[in-house]
Amino acid sequence: MKNYLKVSLIAGLVAFFLELPNFLRLLGIGTLSKAVILSGFVNIIFDIYALVSILEARVILIIAYTVYVAGFIGIGRRFKKRQLLYLPYVWMIHTLLLVVLRYFALNQYAGMFNFFGGLLSIFWGMALMDLEEKIGMIAYFAGLISVIMGIAFVTVVLRGIGNVLLVPSWILELNLMYIVYIRYDKKSKKKNKRK
Repeated sequence: MKNYLKVSLIAGLVAFFLELPNFLRLLGIGTLSKAVILSGFVNIIFDIYALVSILEARVILIIAYTVYVAGFIGIGRRFKKRQLLYLPYVWMIHTLLLVVLRYFALNQYAGMFNFFGGLLSIFWGMALMDLEEKIGMIAYFAGLISVIMGIAFVTVVLRGIGNVLLVPSWILELNLMYIVYIRYDKKSKKKNKRK
């Protein structure tokens, strides 16, 4: 599981950085970001997009996100949390369909997918909050932000709040996965020393 979580963490970071321009666009700072806000870092991300086609970037994003979310299946197995065994598969399908819709500019279906993504986010958040006793408060806060984000996406009026919470939610989930990776790594080293 240790190596699987390491790969999932790296994939999560890759997916996060590939989605960063999209997050900035959702927040309305996509055009300003190149010129003023976060100019150095964001320019690197936009330069990556310039090197590869949008299709290639989306394929890489789908693969990276799938591997990242699959890491939560390992966490679900480790802590015997049933929701984390099934919800990642639903997230993978949802993300794949959303990326395809975005690529083909089928925006008329985006509202439906935002609603469905909001519902998924609520269940995802509750599953993460279940990990609080095993992992600590970070699981609770990651879950709470996911639930609030889900409610915001379900209610169309609060969608802007959901967009703002996307980045902190993802960062907390990456931290949660890192904590599980570190704790598992320490326990496996202790077991190896005993043998």
